[in-house]
Amino acid sequence: MKRVGFIALALLLLCTLAGCKSPGEVIEEKIIEDITGGKVEVDGDKVTIVTEDGLQATIGGGDWPADQMGAKIPKLETGKVAFVANAEETCTLIVGEIKQKAFEDYLDKVTGAGFAAEELGYSSDDNRMYLAQDAAGVAITLNYEVKNEILNLSAMQEKMEGED
Repeated sequence: MKRVGFIALALLLLCTLAGCKSPGEVIEEKIIEDITGGKVEVDGDKVTIVTEDGLQATIGGGDWPADQMGAKIPKLETGKVAFVANAEETCTLIVGEIKQKAFEDYLDKVTGAGFAAEELGYSSDDNRMYLAQDAAGVAITLNYEVKNEILNLSAMQEKMEGED
């Protein structure tokens, strides 16, 4: 039994020295996979979870999604992406460090990209909210927290008339 344990430890150390994932990353992945039932990839400060139905959520890493639903919404060029959940029909982002002027510029970019159908806006001292849809049926919700400088963005493909 000691021999099996020693061989397992040696293999673990060999992988670590050879540039494989750290033992902590392997353990983190296994715990998250057990909890979520999805495939987990830990890469430094970035954790990506892919579920069986194709939903991909990424925490950390700071990357704006360039595919699936993320490709259908205008990219915000400033701020720090803290959370991304991106799939074919839905995308949710939380972006921090967004100054009010940057939010207003992004809102102009969103409306300029055609997100104006069924438009609804709300504004207070603490929050700015914008809901709209484009001609392709992509609905977008922007919720900007003024004091915290955080933008919560959700986009979802709405069913068009005649679709099941």
